[in-house]
Amino acid sequence: MGVEYTYTHLVAGHLVGLSLRGGHKSASNLRITLGVGVQLMTTGGRGIKMDYARQSFDSFYLGSEQTHILSAAFSF
Repeated sequence: MGVEYTYTHLVAGHLVGLSLRGGHKSASNLRITLGVGVQLMTTGGRGIKMDYARQSFDSFYLGSEQTHILSAAFSF
């Protein structure tokens, strides 16, 4: 289960957004997921979006580990 909050603001014809995400998975123990995203879009529909997330998971071979995910998306 998780939650996401996105704040957007129009600055000089560009849409600027900031997203904050959080959640958890609960099977036998509590695993927390956190994330943040930044978005910049022009009025013509072009833009860039960057996202970062940290997720904990349990692996049979590795034990408890942290995964960091960084992604980028381009619109043109």
